[in-house]
Amino acid sequence: MRAPGVRDLLVKSLKSDPDWEVRLECVLQLRDLGDKTAVAALKLAAKEDAHEQVRTRAAKIAVRAPTTATTSIA
Repeated sequence: MRAPGVRDLLVKSLKSDPDWEVRLECVLQLRDLGDKTAVAALKLAAKEDAHEQVRTRAAKIAVRAPTTATTSIA
């Protein structure tokens, strides 16, 4: 079980951390959460992240996510 707020911190870091390796780790951690907000963040990263490895890994994980786990993030 994760501490409250961890998901939000991971999403924020995925969207804004300048280090691609940090963003990649956020992708992996969000995969384990698998909730709607996590999946939405992964889909966004798959489309918009500056680094190919982050985009590729986020896309692979987002594709495997249940279709019921969709929502938008700001």
